[in-house]
Amino acid sequence: MGSSRKSGLLVAGCESGCGKTVVLTGLAGTLREQGFPVRAIKPVSFGSRKSAEAELAFISSISHTPLDYPVRFVNHCESLSSFHWTEAARIASAGTETVLVELPGSCSHPLRLEGRQGRWVDVCDLARELDLPAIIVAREGPAAVEQLILNSTYLIAAGLINVVGLVTVETTAPAVGQPEPGSSRLNQPDFTLEEKALALHERTGVPYLGCVRYSRSISVAEVNQGNLIKTTSSGLDLLPIIKTLNLRISV
Repeated sequence: MGSSRKSGLLVAGCESGCGKTVVLTGLAGTLREQGFPVRAIKPVSFGSRKSAEAELAFISSISHTPLDYPVRFVNHCESLSSFHWTEAARIASAGTETVLVELPGSCSHPLRLEGRQGRWVDVCDLARELDLPAIIVAREGPAAVEQLILNSTYLIAAGLINVVGLVTVETTAPAVGQPEPGSSRLNQPDFTLEEKALALHERTGVPYLGCVRYSRSISVAEVNQGNLIKTTSSGLDLLPIIKTLNLRISV
């Protein structure tokens, strides 16, 4: 059963480290600067507690969201218990402000085995439980189109998940003519932003909202705001998100 919240947004990713935290925080900071009452939370975090706490401080400082909610720190060998699953849903539906929620890992990352038959429960199932529209984030590069198509198709096919936008993030300084480390570039064209938007909409029916460009002054680890709000507002089309959330300027 989904939460009763009527206004909120999930930030889902194609993989860990693809820029979800930057998008979540940049959106929250930008919307708050424009007068919209929003908060940003990350109720489940993968990886070491030390790095996760730095991310949480980064989110809190820029989005002005107090760290007054419980966070479940999960390493990649652990499962998310039914209690913490329920807690994540409760946290997302609490409060009166519009909530932006970062989901852990990728859309298909397993969270636990459920029941006697060992049913695979993943991040997509958690998204359905939270019952909020979603945007999907991919690491900017030639593989981004493929990743966004695969992950959006997976979420949409699962039903009850309204994917309202696709976003890319430059996680490192772009190197002209050099392939992105750790990924195959054979037969993968380097799309322009316009070509990328067209390809994604043709394949998914979901609008491409733009790219958050790399900036040395934006550092999650160092909890450095830099020009994150300016970079977000200049790189992303926020209108579809504002319409989806039915936001009204707070007074």
